[in-house]
Amino acid sequence: MNAHPRLRNGGPLIPSNIEDQILLWDRERKRVEMEEVWLLQCSGHEEFVAAQQFSIDVGAHAWSSEEKNTVMIRYSQTEPVMAFVHKWRARQTKKRRRS
Repeated sequence: MNAHPRLRNGGPLIPSNIEDQILLWDRERKRVEMEEVWLLQCSGHEEFVAAQQFSIDVGAHAWSSEEKNTVMIRYSQTEPVMAFVHKWRARQTKKRRRS
């Protein structure tokens, strides 16, 4: 008897604009995924290209920026990429010493 007229008539409990906003917030929350990554700062463009391609090949690549020579690697797959980079740097150092 003392209920709001909407409740008595069986109408919606939540206004439609509030219901829409809740749905939008929920979609936005589910849209973004967080992932732990390792940031690899390459010393030059050649190293960047090599590290980026290797990380893509092994499925560890998360993101990269050619302008900044940085590659973001999935943290769980950091070891093989870092081992590759260390070997690559060692090979480059040997090449420079021969020249």
